Amino acid sequence: MAYRLKCIKFFNRQVPILCQNENGPCPLIAIANVLLLRGHITIHPDYASITLEDLIQLIANRLLSSNEQYDDIQRQQQINEVIDILPKLQYGLDVNLKFDKVDSFEFTQELSVFDAFDIALLHGWLPDIEHPDTHTAVSKLSYNTLCETVIEYQTKIEIKEKENEKERETEAETKRVSEGKTVDGNDDEKEREREKQDLSPEKKREGKILSSFLSDTASQLTYTGLVALHQMIKDNQLAVFFRNNHFCTLFRHQQKLFLLVSDLGYAEERKVVWEGLDVIDGDTEYFDANFSSASLSLSSSQAAASLSLSLEKETQDADYLLALQLQEQEGGRERETPSVPPLSSSYTPDNTLPPSLSVSPSFSVSPSLSNPPIPQSEDERERERMREREKQENEDHLQALALQEAMTKEEEEREREREKQKHNKSSGERERKREGEPKVSERQRERQREEEMRYERKQKSAEKHPLEDKKISCTVC
Repeated sequence: MAYRLKCIKFFNRQVPILCQNENGPCPLIAIANVLLLRGHITIHPDYASITLEDLIQLIANRLLSSNEQYDDIQRQQQINEVIDILPKLQYGLDVNLKFDKVDSFEFTQELSVFDAFDIALLHGWLPDIEHPDTHTAVSKLSYNTLCETVIEYQTKIEIKEKENEKERETEAETKRVSEGKTVDGNDDEKEREREKQDLSPEKKREGKILSSFLSDTASQLTYTGLVALHQMIKDNQLAVFFRNNHFCTLFRHQQKLFLLVSDLGYAEERKVVWEGLDVIDGDTEYFDANFSSASLSLSSSQAAASLSLSLEKETQDADYLLALQLQEQEGGRERETPSVPPLSSSYTPDNTLPPSLSVSPSFSVSPSLSNPPIPQSEDERERERMREREKQENEDHLQALALQEAMTKEEEEREREREKQKHNKSSGERERKREGEPKVSERQRERQREEEMRYERKQKSAEKHPLEDKKISCTVC
């Protein structure tokens, strides 16, 4: 696996950065780009790509060289553990963020990689302090705990609605059968059983607050989080930013936050280097190497729109899959597993699982409706426009892959040409050595062959008549 390189200007230095290709390991790429911009690792600007193995080796060498002064066993063991984790980053990284601070994550062994290279891992998903109820309920939780609470709340709400519906049907049927007569039953016992299954008022209130928070902040970025990021990062500091299951390189310059544009769709856009991080609705601005506003070509604008749509859909799909997983863990109950309602207001689940949770230059949308009504509604026209944008993005991605393949073939052709020249050179040297040896005449070769044949006949004759040789020997004696 090889990753495309894009050379950018960073404070009067030409720095190659790694581009995020299809299903690429974005945690590893984000870490590598931070080290490249810091100057801790270097790649020759003439290189068009780098293999995954070479990249991991480059990062591991940096870790070893920066810790040569430490010779204690515990430190060396930590370094070895980090080096063992690096290849696993090609498959991504699972993190569980916490809502109390922008640098708060549940610790896992994989997160030690960021500490080893002194790279801050940050997010911008914090509850608004101007809403005390939401802030109190959310800030004490992690993302996984919040989802579990919301799932429990929504599941019990659905069960309650189904029980109420069955109860109404039973009461209607009982009235028709009894024709107004009193029917004995254990109504009091059933009522007490329902009260036990019901959520407490506090749980209901908390469930509503958490569900609203997930729906209202589906972009996983809030203005409270932006303010906290500005307070956390110093000017001209690099970090890794986590949002929508994606890791990217974050940089603060002149009191503004910027994200490094590393998507493969912008590999040929030399003017596009940074993306501003100052809004939460996705309407961002792009900047060049000098942090000045940059204009996008039409294809790049479509790529940006498609990427934003894909990241939003990815977050919704991730919530949906997590909900299904946690719901399956509640097995053992004698009831049919209800469908999990959406955790985002803009997501409508169907009967099939989402195809993928990975960011890819190739995007997909929901199947088009058959026999759409005429005239089309505004939503249908919007979906049609999105399909056109995604189609253009797919074409751009194929062109980028074709260019990369052509560059690879050209490099292989150069290598074969060099090998051929080396072989011709070696053949010429052998020919010149043979020419320098003394020449043997044809007559001398003929005499040599006759001597060899005569010797062979003599040997064969001795093998056929061994007794005759002994007899002659005895006669002579």
